[in-house]
Amino acid sequence: MSFRPSYRRVSLRAALAAAVLASAVLAPATAALADSAPAAPAAGQGQQATDEGTPVRTDLLEGGLTARVFKHGDQHIYYTAAVLKGSKELGTLRAGGGYAAEDSKVFDGIEVTLDFTGAVTSAVDAGSDGQGPVTPAGVLVHTDRLKGDLTAKVYKHGDTDVYYSADIDRKGKVLAGLVAGFGHGKQDTKVYGDISVTLHSDGRITSADDHGSDGQGPVTPVQCVATVNKDIGAGTTARLSTGPSGPSVVFLDAGSGKVVGQLSRLHPKLPASAGFLGEIIGPDSVAPRLRTNMEGGGHPASVTEFPELPAGCSYTYTRTSGNGSETQTSQTSVVPKGSVAAGAEIEQHGSPVLIAVGGAAAAGAAGLGFVVLRRRTAAAGR
Repeated sequence: MSFRPSYRRVSLRAALAAAVLASAVLAPATAALADSAPAAPAAGQGQQATDEGTPVRTDLLEGGLTARVFKHGDQHIYYTAAVLKGSKELGTLRAGGGYAAEDSKVFDGIEVTLDFTGAVTSAVDAGSDGQGPVTPAGVLVHTDRLKGDLTAKVYKHGDTDVYYSADIDRKGKVLAGLVAGFGHGKQDTKVYGDISVTLHSDGRITSADDHGSDGQGPVTPVQCVATVNKDIGAGTTARLSTGPSGPSVVFLDAGSGKVVGQLSRLHPKLPASAGFLGEIIGPDSVAPRLRTNMEGGGHPASVTEFPELPAGCSYTYTRTSGNGSETQTSQTSVVPKGSVAAGAEIEQHGSPVLIAVGGAAAAGAAGLGFVVLRRRTAAAGR
C-alpha cells in the first residue's frame, strides 16, 4: 500500500520549513539592526544642566556689586546674570537665545549690562532709564547731528582689531549704514539725499553738501547700494545690502531697532555666541545668499537672495563664478530586480541595515517559494 501524505501534512511541513528558513534569514539582519540602534543613555549620563543653567563665572562690578553668570541651552544659547550686593540678590539679567541681544538695568545707581555672549559690563548710571547704550554689535561711542536732519550713531567694535560702524537715520527712519576701520577700509562714504556722509577709520564722522559734477553729480556709493529688509523671525529684521564692496547684512531687533549683528563679504558668518545662525553663502560669488535660522533644534534654515547691484555700478573686487547655493551631492541608487525587488525599498538617506533586511527577507521568501513548490511537485508525483 503506497503512502501518500495529505495536503494538510504537506502544508504543515511547508509552514515549518518556512518558519525555520525565515528565522535563519532574518536573525542576522535583526541583530545588525539592534547593533546599529543607539543605546539609551544611562540615568545621569549626557544630560544637560537644569533650567538654572551652568555656572560660567562671577564678575566683580562697580559699586561693590557682583554678577553670577550662567549659560543655558546647547543650540539656542542664552545667558543669565544674577546681580548681588553682598549676599542679597538685586535682580537678574537675561540675554541671547529667545531673549533680547542685551539686557541692561540699574542697581543701586550702577548700570549693569549683560550681552548675548555672556559678557557683563557696569558703569555709574548717569540718569538714563537703565537700558544703556551698549549693543552686542559694538559699543556706542558717540551720537552726532549731521547736515540735512541726519543723525549718526557710531559704534566701536573690538579691542585690538578695531573698526567702527555708523547707523544713519533721518527723523527716526534708519537709512543705510557705514563701516570703516580694520578689515573694512579707511573710510566709507554714502550720499543721503543731497548730503554726503563719511565715516573714518578712527570713528570720526563728517557730512557735507553733495555738489556733484557736470550737473549730474558723481556716482556715489549710496546710489550704488541696493537694500532690502527681510523679516527672519524671532522679532529680528535682516537688512540686506549689495554695494561695490559686496554683500552686507545688518541684523536689527524689530522692536527697539538695535543692531544685534552684522555680516560683510570679509566677515560672512556670525560667531556661535550670537545665539542664532547668520551666514552669507558664497560672499565672493556672482549670486551670494543669506542663510539664517532663528530657531535651531533641527528647524530648516531660510535662504534669502541679495538685491542686484544698481545699473551703472561696478564691483571693486573680482567675483567668482557659481552662486551662493549650498553644495548639493548626488547619489545613484541601484534598484534590485526580480524577486529581491519585492522586499527592497531604497531611500537615498535611508539606513543600509534596513535595505539589507528587506533584501534578505525577499531572498528568503524566494527560497521558501522554491521549497514549497518542490515538495508539492514531489508529493503529487507519488
